[in-house]
Amino acid sequence: MFRHKRNNRNSFSNHSWGTAIDLFFGTDVVPQGVRKTDRGCLLLVPFLNAKGYHWGGGFTGSSVDSMHFELSKETIEREIHS
Repeated sequence: MFRHKRNNRNSFSNHSWGTAIDLFFGTDVVPQGVRKTDRGCLLLVPFLNAKGYHWGGGFTGSSVDSMHFELSKETIEREIHS
């Protein structure tokens, strides 16, 4: 399923291409831009980083997104060329 970016209806989200995932633990979603995270996501950060994912909790300003993990451009390009 194609998903437009929230702030740009002319562009598709990385979720559309299968290069990003959102993981949710608990009962309340942490909104984008809020510097708070669920323990489950925090525990997964080192494992997913080791596989080439960036964690949205490390994004800055209103882009902070603690449930978001996305493959790095380098990881995608390495897989394409291997």
